[in-house]
Amino acid sequence: MHYQKLDDRVILCGDEKVGRMIVSRNAEEIRLVDISLLPQYRNAGTGTFLIEALFMEAGERAVRLQVDKANVRARRLYERMGFSLRSETQTHLQMERKSKVEG
Repeated sequence: MHYQKLDDRVILCGDEKVGRMIVSRNAEEIRLVDISLLPQYRNAGTGTFLIEALFMEAGERAVRLQVDKANVRARRLYERMGFSLRSETQTHLQMERKSKVEG
């Protein structure tokens, strides 16, 4: 997929590089293109914190992402954070969390 205006950032813990997050923003959505953390930094709340920051930034916009169907761990995280299924392909789920304003 092609995204406009990609924001590609390194995730730091102090001075140490611990992951990467790629986000695309437009007037109707914030799309989490990719988020990855080194294994030793997973399950510590870092991913949740970063995604919650996207929710705060989104305002009235939806936050959307795509996740591999085989990545059950990530899918469960996204569901716990309020994402719901929007559509799917054979290999991926497209999920979104609508703004609190939209309902």
